[in-house]
Amino acid sequence: MALPDVFLDTSWSMQYIPRIRKLASEPHAASTRQLQALSAECYQHNQSRGRLEPWDELKDESERTGQLRECHISQIWPHSMALDVMQERRCLGLSIETRYQKTTYQVLLLARRSLSIDECPLTAILYKASQSNVKHIKDWLNYKFGIPSAGPLQLPQDLLPRMCSSYLTVLTENWTVEDNTNVLRQATLKQALGNLKLTIAFSSATGTEIAPKLKTLDLDLPSETINSLLEKTRQIAGAHDTIRPTFLDELARAIHGKTGLKLPLNGSLSADAGLDKRQVTGTREAAQDGKDLTITSEPPLKVTKITCAAFAISIDGKLKFASKPIENAEVVGYQEKVVRSAYWQMLDLVRAEAERRGIEHNNVQ
Repeated sequence: MALPDVFLDTSWSMQYIPRIRKLASEPHAASTRQLQALSAECYQHNQSRGRLEPWDELKDESERTGQLRECHISQIWPHSMALDVMQERRCLGLSIETRYQKTTYQVLLLARRSLSIDECPLTAILYKASQSNVKHIKDWLNYKFGIPSAGPLQLPQDLLPRMCSSYLTVLTENWTVEDNTNVLRQATLKQALGNLKLTIAFSSATGTEIAPKLKTLDLDLPSETINSLLEKTRQIAGAHDTIRPTFLDELARAIHGKTGLKLPLNGSLSADAGLDKRQVTGTREAAQDGKDLTITSEPPLKVTKITCAAFAISIDGKLKFASKPIENAEVVGYQEKVVRSAYWQMLDLVRAEAERRGIEHNNVQ
């Protein structure tokens, strides 16, 4: 699967949709005429909601946006270069554009990874819009299709490194024989990744006596370093069938060797990853007193944001894919569809997390 252009060069905020029974009608499966009708209905709903809300001088958006002109709803399809002749085209979701005189807001509705006849086909919302606009869109989706109100999709700290590793894995798996030289690999990584910056947050678990004013730390890893780690990973995996260290393992070792920091990049909350054993004991003791055993202390160090020339992801539910690595593909010598496929693998991990959160939401209710 290859990421379509609609996702590129936009900093998206994300929400998950609670898992519910199948809707009376499926918005993502609408025909062209039905999409036009839905666009008109969405426009009317947004316009009426705007008139009904009390005017607030401090929160008035009309000067910044101008008047509402139209709403345009369209289906999202995979990029055409990823589709083989025999491959079935599958709609990835819906794009809802709310067009004003001075700006355009956009909301993307993502379909589930596997559709069931008994469930709602949508799993997540990506949006670049004001809070009031998103609220109006969600109100309309609930009114029209019975889709419940979505919640913020905050990403687990271990998901960010896995998304980064997934992107790099797709790149390296698609290197051809001609690419299998250090110079060509380095040129590819420089254009398709650039420097990799990890933002690390320190929690109170590190102790007040250790750099009490240090809240975050940025680690900047050049593409040359990433290339060396990828090559080391590949060599070890090829030499020892029973020892297959992941890229994240090698990255964690390299960071520890250079800085002394032990980062739980694979999601491990062990003492080796920097977790204070005293906090684990305290948690168990609290559980023996009748408190919730599932509550655990957060790790003293965690990756909260990863940025590079290709993407930016953060645990607060922000995501951005850049078009530049795609535009530079043919010039440098790597394939555009490889970058699009790598992007899609990252987005697929987000969809999986949204589905997990949707199920979790229902279990709590």
